[in-house]
Amino acid sequence: MNDPRANQRLSSYLTVGEAAEVLGVSPWTLRNWDRAGRLRPRRHPKNGYRLYRREDLEAVLRATEGPAQPGAATDDAFGWAGAGESEHFVQFYETDAFLARAVGEYVGAALGSGDAAVVVATPAHRRAIRRKLRERGLDVPRAVARGRYVALDAAGTLARFMTNGAPDAARFAEVVGGVVARAARAGRRVRAFGEMVALLWEQGNRNAAVRLEGLWNDLRKAHTCSLFCAYPIACFHGPGCDRPFDAVCACHARVIPAESYSALRGDRERLAAVSGLQQRVGSLEVELASRGPPVSRARPPAESPGS
Repeated sequence: MNDPRANQRLSSYLTVGEAAEVLGVSPWTLRNWDRAGRLRPRRHPKNGYRLYRREDLEAVLRATEGPAQPGAATDDAFGWAGAGESEHFVQFYETDAFLARAVGEYVGAALGSGDAAVVVATPAHRRAIRRKLRERGLDVPRAVARGRYVALDAAGTLARFMTNGAPDAARFAEVVGGVVARAARAGRRVRAFGEMVALLWEQGNRNAAVRLEGLWNDLRKAHTCSLFCAYPIACFHGPGCDRPFDAVCACHARVIPAESYSALRGDRERLAAVSGLQQRVGSLEVELASRGPPVSRARPPAESPGS
């Protein structure tokens, strides 16, 4: 039997999503603050979910009041909830679990505010994203019924506009543009997540992936929406990946590093990580230069008879 007094006490606490909205940050930032000891969440006695006292949140707000310093970094430097209405950005990632959390936060922010979301992903990722949305307390079936949440299969959707190994612009505008236009009805803002480009890249069809990124940019001129693209960072490991990687980055307004970097807190850790990468790249270049030009392994010409 429910205890009315216990229910009344719980009503004075806020969930993760509610607390993040009060503070004006993403739930991901809230987790970072928890780990840093900036906030001390309680746990729901039944489901174990984190809960926050309003007084604690007000204390954090008081501590952060005052004008922001020019150029100051924020803990939410890699947040997805604050994406612009017409922004095309790319997230590189190392694990599927991280990607699901990222997309769940990005899409969940749209659904939670009454806007719409389109997800074009693999079956495994669609299931994982849906779980993250449910964990946020969102009524996904209701959003689907109202046309505010559309989840499509990446391979199946890709097949509808590919011709001779390349994306057809007119078919893409019809297939994907039509989905975005319907989601935007009634003046709703649209957030889209797509990994069709990643499928093309993994298939070795790099030119088609870059071309598809360009078609997304064209689409956003006709239908205002923000777009979240994602690639496994492992796709770009190995020789000959520098220029293709630069081409992908050039298609986006913002590039977000994989989680091993974006999870670092504060400028000090991030600058140290960048410095370490620069040192390793410089050492590799010196090592390659010291080896000299590659030695030819061609066989010497055969001696002619009688020589």
